[in-house]
Amino acid sequence: MQSLPDIRGFIKNTLIEWDGLISSEVFLPGCNFRCPYCHSYELFTKPDELDAVSWDDVCKYLDEKKGWVDGLVLCGGEPFMSRGILNCLEMLKNRGIKVKIDTNGYFPEELRKAIARQLVAYIAMDIKAPLNALEYSRVTGVNNVDILKLVESINLIKKSGIDYEFRTTVCPVYINKKNVVEIAKSIEGAKKYSLQQFNPKNCYSTSLRGIKPYLKEEIYEMKKLVAPYVESCMVKGV
Repeated sequence: MQSLPDIRGFIKNTLIEWDGLISSEVFLPGCNFRCPYCHSYELFTKPDELDAVSWDDVCKYLDEKKGWVDGLVLCGGEPFMSRGILNCLEMLKNRGIKVKIDTNGYFPEELRKAIARQLVAYIAMDIKAPLNALEYSRVTGVNNVDILKLVESINLIKKSGIDYEFRTTVCPVYINKKNVVEIAKSIEGAKKYSLQQFNPKNCYSTSLRGIKPYLKEEIYEMKKLVAPYVESCMVKGV
């Protein structure tokens, strides 16, 4: 049997991870970034301590709920760095399961293969900061970020013909109005750009746990500023 990624979390029903759909969600361990505001950091700090879930159990549930659950969201961590991810996507496609994948965009070759083989129905790519190495390293907590990989993924997604969105978490310590405009310009013409509210609760960096998120009015002001550059801008989590 072909290898499949480990699963270290399974949510049976969610209304917020795939707009307009009821979906299930699995969490795959491991990530190449160390974003200070991450809430899923146990997936890269101590994945072996998290309860494993089998693909058989996930697929059995989805088969039982066919007609009720619309699709499956694969998130992490970073799914495209998981061993066997393309085998997994192929398996899900063959079972008639519609898949959304959440990615940070740092693995364009795997993304290219998934798109070429029509293995995903929706792609959500996080754009953490303006596309320069200094800013990206500051927000992701790692050095020497290869921005060209991110640009390649952005272009692949925009040209894919697959439904997609780009999204940015607007943490006040790292992202301001000028930054979101820079990001919007770098994805100009994109179908959808989402601004996600920062949540200080249980962040990877304890120093962020006392930071106040932007006010709702401030995020909607950001939305107005980026609107000229994208077809649609959404605000989430406020």
